[in-house]
Amino acid sequence: MIDDKFTREAHVNYERLGTVVNIAVQALDEILTYGYGMQPLDLNRKVIDDWRSIGLGIFGLADALVAMGIRYGSKESIEFVSDVMEHIMLYALETSSDLAHHYGSFRKYDFEKICESQIIKAFPYMRDKIEMDGLRNGSLISIAPTGTISLFAGRFTGGVEPMYQVAYERTSHSTEDEGKTFFVYARGVEDLLKFHGIDPQKITVDEIKARFPFVIESHEVPWKERVALQGVMQDYVDNSISSTVNLPNSATWEDIRDIYMFAWEQGLKGITVFRDGCKRGNILGVSKDEPVESMYNMVEPLKRGSTYRVDGSTFKQRTACVPSMYVTVNKSDTGDLMEVFTNASGGCQANINTITRLVSLLLRAGVKRDIVIEELRENQCPACQALRRQGKSLSLSCGNAIADAMTAMLDDESTVEHDGYLVCPECGKHTLRPEGKCFTCSNCGYSKCD
Repeated sequence: MIDDKFTREAHVNYERLGTVVNIAVQALDEILTYGYGMQPLDLNRKVIDDWRSIGLGIFGLADALVAMGIRYGSKESIEFVSDVMEHIMLYALETSSDLAHHYGSFRKYDFEKICESQIIKAFPYMRDKIEMDGLRNGSLISIAPTGTISLFAGRFTGGVEPMYQVAYERTSHSTEDEGKTFFVYARGVEDLLKFHGIDPQKITVDEIKARFPFVIESHEVPWKERVALQGVMQDYVDNSISSTVNLPNSATWEDIRDIYMFAWEQGLKGITVFRDGCKRGNILGVSKDEPVESMYNMVEPLKRGSTYRVDGSTFKQRTACVPSMYVTVNKSDTGDLMEVFTNASGGCQANINTITRLVSLLLRAGVKRDIVIEELRENQCPACQALRRQGKSLSLSCGNAIADAMTAMLDDESTVEHDGYLVCPECGKHTLRPEGKCFTCSNCGYSKCD
């Protein structure tokens, strides 16, 4: 949307922006109509009828600022963002009103209440048009993170976030053995370097920042500037804005409090703060000087000999190829499941014994028993499924037989909860999984499509 990029004459092409917004609003509204019959619940359809909310968003803001030669967070960038978002909302309102003229407004449209909206008050010249034609959509703009979408679109920056890194170093399969690496630059910076005839592989990040002082990374943007920029954007966004303030590990709780208070004062509907090194992992974490210790090849399972007493029960199970499988499940002296043994009258003894040994190993290594049970149930034997459909009472595989015994030992159905599953008309279990317009039972194999 920027013409004459990287020059003193760089500017937003508002005519093109208006065309794109017009097309996008029409497309988003049409998606509501197209997907109406595919909604899983009547409540979903009611919400569409009542509000017809859409979420037009943006990405690549940081790249646009680089193209304009403006530093993210500066007073000039705040004025730029305010002007761009004002135009986007104006174009969106015009299109939504045009659509309402042809197709009608959303069901809960109320002109008097609409006029009380701060968004509408910012566009007094739209009042007469809205009163005459109405509005097709109850809300129009929502700024999502767009991390993946912006990457696929050409390595642009996500949402309204500042540039996380100017460049990062990587290698390839063909060069890793030689120890060779190369830099991958943020799209805006890469285009900037190409415009000035600079080889991206022959300049450092520090040299780029020295030559182009408007190039700035997220951790270099003062948080007050970051929040202030989002504040002027919120003036023209009727939904929320996804934005994360990344803080160094040295940030204090007072810093975080001040950010949230300032965000509230700016009228933001939401903001996220992440302090590097916090317990919850940061997928784009600031690199640390010390090496990160690998979590693989570390866990030493508890030895059976360290347990004074075990209590267990034996359950008789059955599968298609094992008429009698006796599964013994033992608990430790603390009441935790710790091991499984099997005695099978058929089937592949080596495979069954391997499964039981690995299950026991996982339990003594501290893996959550619910996860172990879920994994055991993941695969079902076709022969077992066929017999189950004939009304035979048996487990769906040898792994399922062990999971059934562990579940019985726990005597607690919550360990194998099936949230969101329906009751299967064939077997009566809560194992009927909706998949689009079809339903499949993971217990007996029943399936049906509407």
